[in-house]
Amino acid sequence: MATIFVQPTEGGRFGPLDGPFTILCDPEAASVVAIVIVFARTVSRGISFYNNKGGFADSSLFKSFANECFAELESDDPPSAALLTNLVVDCRDLDAAIHQDKIWQLHRAILATLPGVQFLG
Repeated sequence: MATIFVQPTEGGRFGPLDGPFTILCDPEAASVVAIVIVFARTVSRGISFYNNKGGFADSSLFKSFANECFAELESDDPPSAALLTNLVVDCRDLDAAIHQDKIWQLHRAILATLPGVQFLG
């Protein structure tokens, strides 16, 4: 089980997922950050034109698409999919402003579709 740490960027600069946060992990699990970024970008690009007034986290279409993306990852790259299974996402360093940021909300909703994911904070 890998743990990633979502932390605010200095000065509110955009991080790798185009929001005011970055993703870090312990050096021995460095590949998991790259896999998380690719997965999140794949899902967000696929739904970039989808307008859901109720929010992504509650959308069955969004969840279905994210699950299809994960199933494809499992088929194409089982070791990478295994790294995302039971992922721990440590958000304890994020302030309220970042929790309200629409880009963070989108990517949190994407990460929430991963099997066994656990959020801290």
